[in-house]
Amino acid sequence: MKKLIIRIFFLIFLIPCLFGCHNSKRQENTNQITVSILPLKFFAEKIAGNNFHISVLVPPGSSAENFDPTPRDLVDISKSSMYITTGNFGFEKTLTDKLLAQNTEIKMIDISKGMPLISSKDHLHDGKFDSNGVDPHIWLSPKMAKLIAKNVLDGVSLTYPQYVSTFNKNYQRLIVNIDSIDASIQNSLLPYKNKKFIIYHPALAYFARDYGLSQVSMEVEGKEPTTQNLTKLVDIAKKENIHTIFIQKEFDINMAKSFAEEINAKIVEINALSPDWFKIWMLLPNH
Repeated sequence: MKKLIIRIFFLIFLIPCLFGCHNSKRQENTNQITVSILPLKFFAEKIAGNNFHISVLVPPGSSAENFDPTPRDLVDISKSSMYITTGNFGFEKTLTDKLLAQNTEIKMIDISKGMPLISSKDHLHDGKFDSNGVDPHIWLSPKMAKLIAKNVLDGVSLTYPQYVSTFNKNYQRLIVNIDSIDASIQNSLLPYKNKKFIIYHPALAYFARDYGLSQVSMEVEGKEPTTQNLTKLVDIAKKENIHTIFIQKEFDINMAKSFAEEINAKIVEINALSPDWFKIWMLLPNH
């Protein structure tokens, strides 16, 4: 009799609990999205809304250029239902290949698909191209940001069709804001059409292309500039009357200080990996 009671207890309580816990865990992961870098979290959050938890691989303050993912990162991504990537940083290609090898059910969205990408021989790190020599900084132009938003919208809409109406409304609001920033930048940069600007790391190639500017990088093939390169930059700065040097927040500002003193220029830090994409543009249009 005692054994029978134990069996009944097991059937009534323990088995449903086991299945309930399992389903709860799956539900918990269903609305989990992982993105490779912070700016992509911005786009995912703006479009997906509050129904999703968005996690980021590259932690705040770290450089996406030199990020080295751990096995733990791969495990964390595998727990998500979607992985959104720019597709063109070296670590992103590595992780994508590993995820494909695992044959996971995770939906992978490469937001650079179908975009007018820039192939740049200047964009090297440790003597190697990031991914096929493509400049990965596609979010650093409002015109490209609109394409990013559309690719994110398409990706989440296919994966979560139950939220399509919400996604579309959120997308439309985001596009209105991006268009506003785009118009403001175009208006501010009209006097500088075809002008050059100097930046330590060549992160604004898309911005330069889309607004009729020319980017001059201090870095050469991912390395600090040589004395010969600096001499050429001084000549360019004087000829073009350049008095501002841009540098990404993740880089050591001391690298650009001596050059700035040489040309009597100020240094402006750009937070290219800001979690709030709108704030990236607070400084640029005024210089």
